[in-house]
Amino acid sequence: MNLDLTLIGCPETVIGKMRRIVDTGWSNLMLRMSRGGAMDRKHVFHSMEMFAKQVIPAVQALEQQRRSA
Repeated sequence: MNLDLTLIGCPETVIGKMRRIVDTGWSNLMLRMSRGGAMDRKHVFHSMEMFAKQVIPAVQALEQQRRSA
């Protein structure tokens, strides 16, 4: 498993990893959120909500900064 590309952790951790991905110039990424049977669905949905509300806006800001640099 490539831990640099595995987005596991709190929003701040994921944003930090996404910063490195954006800095390399990658785009058009595919995200798969899976519980693999190990997490209760309400926790998975909470993770998805945090990703939508915290990570996506932060990554959009990073991408805009990269474009304007």
